[in-house]
Amino acid sequence: KTHPSLEGEDLVSIIFNIINDDSPKSPATGDELAFRKLIESKCYACMAISSLCQDESIVPRIIEVGIIPALLKLLKVESAELNIHVAFAFNKLSKLNLTYHEFRHRQVASFLTNHTQGTNVHALTYSMASLRRLCDDKDMRVELIATNAVNFMAKFCDPQNIERQREIATGICHLAL
Repeated sequence: KTHPSLEGEDLVSIIFNIINDDSPKSPATGDELAFRKLIESKCYACMAISSLCQDESIVPRIIEVGIIPALLKLLKVESAELNIHVAFAFNKLSKLNLTYHEFRHRQVASFLTNHTQGTNVHALTYSMASLRRLCDDKDMRVELIATNAVNFMAKFCDPQNIERQREIATGICHLAL
């Protein structure tokens, strides 16, 4: 016997509830094990959103329920692991023109340049990829220049990380347009 699957819109709402849960922001504010489990569930929710945004028909629902501001709140949580997954989700969402207006409205570029600095190399690389894609949009270029994204990119241009160097070089070239 097969089970019917959830509709994409219902799934987005469930994922939003997981991402938007206002539980403790650090292990110091509660039980360590509970905090780790919470982070793990939010990481899986970020991966689910990353997968769902491959279907562009679901993206308006992702925007409508407030996934983007909920992801921005997650960047403030003290967890390098979570920051990787959030940056990855933004990387996937930044591929879609449908999200550009919401990214501008929510100042996603500013969040990516301010809240991923202290994270690990993978989160930084995903953030650079997101910023590079956002440079394709004329209005986003203005925001990126205003938020001093070039300095952010230059600060984290690691000579040992070729992938990040490519993202940064391409982003700066697009900003020059």
